[in-house]
Amino acid sequence: MNWSAIFRYDEDTGNLHWNIPRRGHKPNAVAGTKHSRGYLQLGHKGKKYFVHRVIWDLIYPEDKLKPGEEIDHINHDKTDNRRCNLRKVPHKDNARNMPLNPLNTSGVTGVVWRKNEGKWQAQLRRNDTCIYLGSYSTFEEAVAVRKMAEKEFGFHHNHGADKCD
Repeated sequence: MNWSAIFRYDEDTGNLHWNIPRRGHKPNAVAGTKHSRGYLQLGHKGKKYFVHRVIWDLIYPEDKLKPGEEIDHINHDKTDNRRCNLRKVPHKDNARNMPLNPLNTSGVTGVVWRKNEGKWQAQLRRNDTCIYLGSYSTFEEAVAVRKMAEKEFGFHHNHGADKCD
């Protein structure tokens, strides 16, 4: 698809703009509406496209996504489509840069309070396998062990953080 004939990309804002008028869109109007999963999505010729994928094709036309590859929003903001916030990665690497789960009660991914033990437990999920990292008397110890394991297993430094700058 020749996206450059249809859209213009603003690198400063990360916005995609229509080049031509289209069903109620004026030229230069920002393209995309929020999808239920939080990403921006647009429609063209009866098909739906995620805006970040269109942008990737525009800025890296020779680097198409292959099966199993995804576009990661580095800072966890699914609407921030600036070039500096997008990276092409295998699915497993995208899963190593996830925001903190809203159900998390400790504030740190992979660290949970085990009431029956009276200790903090550190764990990590890798390739759909839960890896037990130990139980610790202090929250700080459990967090330190979890962070070391994240580094060892190649997790992104933003993994488990809220939206980052």
